[in-house]
Amino acid sequence: MTDAQTDPWPRDWTRAVGQEVARLRKAAGLTQTDLVNWCHARGIESVGRNTVVNLETGRREGIPLHELAALSFALGVPLLELAFPDSADRIEVMPGYALRPWDARLGSVSVKEIGSHRSNLLLDDVAASLREALDRIETLRGGADG
Repeated sequence: MTDAQTDPWPRDWTRAVGQEVARLRKAAGLTQTDLVNWCHARGIESVGRNTVVNLETGRREGIPLHELAALSFALGVPLLELAFPDSADRIEVMPGYALRPWDARLGSVSVKEIGSHRSNLLLDDVAASLREALDRIETLRGGADG
Protein backbone atom coordinates (compact mmCIF):
# COMPACT_ATOMS: atom_id res chain seq x y z
CA MET A 1 0.00 0.00 0.00
CA THR A 2 1.24 3.50 -0.80
CA ASP A 3 1.28 6.44 1.54
CA ALA A 4 0.20 10.04 1.00
CA GLN A 5 3.68 11.06 -0.14
CA THR A 6 3.71 8.64 -3.06
CA ASP A 7 -0.02 8.46 -3.81
CA PRO A 8 -1.33 11.64 -5.47
CA TRP A 9 -5.04 11.30 -4.68
CA PRO A 10 -4.95 12.45 -1.03
CA ARG A 11 -2.76 15.41 -1.94
CA ASP A 12 -4.99 16.40 -4.86
CA TRP A 13 -8.07 16.25 -2.64
CA THR A 14 -6.34 18.26 0.08
CA ARG A 15 -5.25 20.79 -2.55
CA ALA A 16 -8.90 21.25 -3.60
CA VAL A 17 -9.89 21.77 0.06
CA GLY A 18 -7.06 24.27 0.51
CA GLN A 19 -8.14 26.25 -2.53
CA GLU A 20 -11.67 26.35 -1.14
CA VAL A 21 -10.43 27.51 2.27
CA ALA A 22 -8.54 30.34 0.57
CA ARG A 23 -11.55 31.29 -1.57
CA LEU A 24 -13.98 31.30 1.36
CA ARG A 25 -11.54 33.12 3.64
CA LYS A 26 -11.00 35.88 1.10
CA ALA A 27 -14.72 36.13 0.35
CA ALA A 28 -15.34 36.63 4.07
CA GLY A 29 -12.69 39.38 4.18
CA LEU A 30 -10.50 37.39 6.57
CA THR A 31 -6.73 37.18 6.62
CA GLN A 32 -4.93 33.93 7.33
CA THR A 33 -4.08 35.36 10.73
CA ASP A 34 -7.78 36.05 11.41
CA LEU A 35 -8.56 32.42 10.65
CA VAL A 36 -5.78 31.19 12.92
CA ASN A 37 -6.83 33.56 15.71
CA TRP A 38 -10.44 32.34 15.47
CA CYS A 39 -9.24 28.76 15.93
CA HIS A 40 -6.86 29.63 18.77
CA ALA A 41 -9.56 31.58 20.60
CA ARG A 42 -11.57 28.37 20.67
CA GLY A 43 -8.71 26.20 21.89
CA ILE A 44 -7.79 24.73 18.53
CA GLU A 45 -4.05 25.22 18.70
CA SER A 46 -3.25 22.71 15.93
CA VAL A 47 -4.51 25.19 13.31
CA GLY A 48 -1.56 27.55 13.18
CA ARG A 49 -0.27 29.94 10.54
CA ASN A 50 1.82 27.22 8.86
CA THR A 51 -1.22 24.96 8.77
CA VAL A 52 -3.28 27.53 6.89
CA VAL A 53 -0.46 28.69 4.60
CA ASN A 54 0.54 25.14 3.68
CA LEU A 55 -3.07 24.11 3.14
CA GLU A 56 -3.91 27.09 0.93
CA THR A 57 -0.73 26.74 -1.12
CA GLY A 58 -1.14 23.01 -1.71
CA ARG A 59 1.80 21.87 0.39
CA ARG A 60 -0.24 19.73 2.78
CA GLU A 61 -0.45 15.98 2.19
CA GLY A 62 -3.76 15.74 4.03
CA ILE A 63 -5.92 17.43 6.63
CA PRO A 64 -7.11 15.84 9.87
CA LEU A 65 -10.84 15.80 10.44
CA HIS A 66 -10.61 18.04 13.53
CA GLU A 67 -8.80 20.74 11.53
CA LEU A 68 -11.29 20.46 8.67
CA ALA A 69 -14.16 20.80 11.15
CA ALA A 70 -12.56 23.83 12.83
CA LEU A 71 -12.02 25.54 9.48
CA SER A 72 -15.58 24.81 8.35
CA PHE A 73 -16.94 26.43 11.52
CA ALA A 74 -14.56 29.37 11.22
CA LEU A 75 -15.59 29.93 7.60
CA GLY A 76 -19.28 29.38 8.28
CA VAL A 77 -19.80 26.49 5.88
CA PRO A 78 -20.96 22.93 6.46
CA LEU A 79 -18.18 20.40 6.96
CA LEU A 80 -19.16 18.39 3.88
CA GLU A 81 -19.18 21.52 1.75
CA LEU A 82 -15.60 22.21 2.71
CA ALA A 83 -14.57 18.56 2.36
CA PHE A 84 -16.10 18.34 -1.11
CA PRO A 85 -15.84 21.88 -2.51
CA ASP A 86 -17.95 23.06 -5.44
CA SER A 87 -14.86 24.69 -6.91
CA ALA A 88 -13.61 21.22 -7.85
CA ASP A 89 -15.25 19.64 -10.88
CA ARG A 90 -14.60 16.17 -9.47
CA ILE A 91 -12.89 14.90 -6.34
CA GLU A 92 -11.01 11.64 -6.29
CA VAL A 93 -12.43 10.23 -3.06
CA MET A 94 -10.59 6.94 -3.48
CA PRO A 95 -7.77 6.02 -5.83
CA GLY A 96 -9.25 5.95 -9.31
CA TYR A 97 -12.76 6.90 -8.14
CA ALA A 98 -13.75 10.52 -8.69
CA LEU A 99 -17.12 12.03 -7.83
CA ARG A 100 -18.77 15.36 -8.39
CA PRO A 101 -18.85 17.35 -5.12
CA TRP A 102 -22.62 16.97 -4.65
CA ASP A 103 -22.45 13.22 -5.22
CA ALA A 104 -19.68 12.93 -2.65
CA ARG A 105 -21.60 15.04 -0.10
CA LEU A 106 -24.73 13.01 -0.53
CA GLY A 107 -22.88 9.76 -0.24
CA SER A 108 -24.21 8.52 -3.55
CA VAL A 109 -21.23 6.25 -3.94
CA SER A 110 -22.45 2.78 -3.10
CA VAL A 111 -20.59 -0.11 -1.59
CA LYS A 112 -21.11 -1.94 -4.89
CA GLU A 113 -19.19 0.72 -6.76
CA ILE A 114 -16.26 0.39 -4.39
CA GLY A 115 -15.91 -3.36 -4.70
CA SER A 116 -18.70 -5.16 -2.92
CA HIS A 117 -21.87 -6.06 -4.76
CA ARG A 118 -24.40 -4.16 -2.66
CA SER A 119 -26.03 -1.04 -4.04
CA ASN A 120 -27.59 2.01 -2.52
CA LEU A 121 -30.32 2.81 -5.03
CA LEU A 122 -32.44 4.97 -2.74
CA LEU A 123 -29.56 7.30 -1.98
CA ASP A 124 -28.65 7.42 -5.67
CA ASP A 125 -32.25 8.43 -6.47
CA VAL A 126 -32.17 11.16 -3.82
CA ALA A 127 -28.83 12.44 -5.16
CA ALA A 128 -30.16 12.48 -8.72
CA SER A 129 -33.28 14.40 -7.62
CA LEU A 130 -31.21 16.94 -5.72
CA ARG A 131 -28.84 17.39 -8.66
CA GLU A 132 -31.83 17.95 -10.94
CA ALA A 133 -33.31 20.51 -8.53
CA LEU A 134 -29.98 22.32 -8.21
CA ASP A 135 -29.62 22.40 -12.00
CA ARG A 136 -33.09 23.98 -12.25
CA ILE A 137 -32.19 26.56 -9.59
CA GLU A 138 -29.01 27.46 -11.48
CA THR A 139 -31.01 27.75 -14.73
CA LEU A 140 -33.50 30.06 -13.02
CA ARG A 141 -30.71 32.15 -11.53
CA GLY A 142 -29.09 32.45 -14.95
CA GLY A 143 -32.39 33.59 -16.44
CA ALA A 144 -32.84 36.23 -13.75
CA ASP A 145 -29.29 37.54 -14.21
CA GLY A 146 -29.45 37.71 -17.99
